[in-house]
Amino acid sequence: MEERAAVHPGIAKDSNLYVVLANHVGPAGAWTGCGGSALWAPGGALLVEADADTTMVVTADVGQAVPAAEPSALRAGQEERRS
Repeated sequence: MEERAAVHPGIAKDSNLYVVLANHVGPAGAWTGCGGSALWAPGGALLVEADADTTMVVTADVGQAVPAAEPSALRAGQEERRS
């Protein structure tokens, strides 16, 4: 769980994207799930998480993401500075 607390928020922050971790709880064939499904916002803030012991579904309203500047908008800004 310590890795989850560091890696996934870092990915959200570095990529400026939502990051979802989905996992199950308990045995499933040869695997045993550790739970802890979660969602991080762009920037790395934890929005919602499940615990490691209870079967549950977690949800979050994320709204509309604010898009990064469009490449054409960046080019227009660069052209304005050159003039």
